[in-house]
Amino acid sequence: MKKFFITGTDTDIGKTFVSSLLFNNLNENTCYYKPVQTGCAFEKETLIIPDLDFVKNNSKFKKSENFYCSYPLKYSLSPHLSCKKTNTEINVSKIISDYKNLENKFKNIIVEGAGGVFTPINENNYFIYNLIKDLNLNTIVVTSTKIGTINHTILTLNHLKQTGIKISGIVFNKFKNTYYEKDNIDFIKNYSKISNTLILPVQEENSNLICNEVLNFINSI
Repeated sequence: MKKFFITGTDTDIGKTFVSSLLFNNLNENTCYYKPVQTGCAFEKETLIIPDLDFVKNNSKFKKSENFYCSYPLKYSLSPHLSCKKTNTEINVSKIISDYKNLENKFKNIIVEGAGGVFTPINENNYFIYNLIKDLNLNTIVVTSTKIGTINHTILTLNHLKQTGIKISGIVFNKFKNTYYEKDNIDFIKNYSKISNTLILPVQEENSNLICNEVLNFINSI
């Protein structure tokens, strides 16, 4: 039984790609859940939910019930602002209820957040990290290996620890094998004392990497 929340140090850091990768290394009794998705639109009367569609299209499991979103929002903005522009209200209790329903149906659940841990879900100072706590999930932090990642990653890790959220692992995404990236990774690992890490090289966004390293990472969660 694997249940965890995918968060990141920034938007477009690779959370959906990592979610897809982990999804494909679990079994068919797995659900990918995106509580809030911005940038959604109708195309020929079909609702396009970008992250949901990416994971599904790159998955070996294509059943629609394996993919769920509570709040598909129109504008590609922070959730609270996208809601404001469309007079939509996000009800956190609905998200929690939807998650519990999925928990009753699936053995494994991958929950992916929006942006980073301080992304506001609504205008009531309710952030992504509040949702992680309310869902009572451990988290996997997706980060980069580029210059600046030490600051972004440690700030994220420290806040999660301070709020009592357990960190199950760190995924270093788009590694280019430079000397400073290696030092960034070593510094973060030594400082955080988090041993369960996964390093993903730069690759095609639609590639599905299934290997022992990914399986070992999942099994250590």
